[in-house]
Amino acid sequence: MLDAVRTVLLAEGPAAVTHQRIAALAGVARATMYLHWPEPGQLLLDALTEMPLPQTVAETGNLRDGLIGALGMVRTLLAQPAVVAVFLQLLARAEADPLVDAARRALNTRADTAIRALLARAAREGRLAIDDPEDAIAQLLGPLLFRRLVQARAVDDRFTADVVDAFLAHTAHPNQPGHE
Repeated sequence: MLDAVRTVLLAEGPAAVTHQRIAALAGVARATMYLHWPEPGQLLLDALTEMPLPQTVAETGNLRDGLIGALGMVRTLLAQPAVVAVFLQLLARAEADPLVDAARRALNTRADTAIRALLARAAREGRLAIDDPEDAIAQLLGPLLFRRLVQARAVDDRFTADVVDAFLAHTAHPNQPGHE
C-alpha cells in the first residue's frame, strides 16, 4: 500500500493521495486503508518516512569529501523532477496541515542525517566551530535548494564543492590549520 502511495505521490503529487485512489491501485478495500490510516496525511507521512533514499556515504575521515558525498545524496534527489514537484507541494501544504508538515520534517531529517553525523563528529573532534547544527545544515543545503528550486538549474560537482569549501572556510575551528 505504501508503494502505491509513493507511485501516486511521484506521478501526481500529494493532493492525489486519497484512500480511494490508493486502495484501487494497491488492490485492497478502502476500509482496509481507513483501518490502517484514518487520515490521508498519516498515509503520506508513513509513505515518506519509509521512502527509500540514496545510500549513506562511507566515512573516509576526510570532512570535505564526506560533506561533498552527503550533499551528493541530496543532489540525487534534486535531480529527479518528480521528487522536486512533491517537495514543493509538501512545502505548500505543510503550514496548513500538521500531518503534511510532519511528513516534510521526516523527509528532511532522513535526507540530512549523514550531514548531521559528519558535522557532529567534526565538532566533537574540534575541527569545526558550530554553534547551531540547524544553521550549519541551512548553510550547506540552502545553496543547493536555491539553485535547483528557485533558479531551476542543475547542481553539479563544482557547485557542490564550492558550497562545501565556503562552509568549511567559514566554520573551521580557529585552532585547526585546515579542515582535513
